[in-house]
Amino acid sequence: MNYTRVSNTISSNITCQCCGKVFDLSDLEREFCLKGGIPIPKYCLSCRLKSEAERAKQEKIKKVNQGNTAGTNNADDLFANNKTFNYMAKFIVAGCLILIFVLIMMYMLNKYTTVFNMYNGIG
Repeated sequence: MNYTRVSNTISSNITCQCCGKVFDLSDLEREFCLKGGIPIPKYCLSCRLKSEAERAKQEKIKKVNQGNTAGTNNADDLFANNKTFNYMAKFIVAGCLILIFVLIMMYMLNKYTTVFNMYNGIG
């Protein structure tokens, strides 16, 4: 680390461990890091931003894979592991099957009632 005085501030020239570019760290930034217990950056701002974006992307992928899709708009992911949705889907399917059964029974009853009435001379 090389320190140089620039307009009443001390800057340190630090070489980025990722891209090798030399970047400056002002004494205010350095003081902020020391007071906050934050380590002095080893990567330049552009590399830190790229790394942060990649971490956010990986975290989003991880949440989607786990079924935690809060904040997403993808309908396929939204109901991936939702138990309530699964129960409701089963309930709707069962209801449709019962409705179909009742309609078939009504049709059959009507058909046989008509045949019965024809044989007995009613109607």
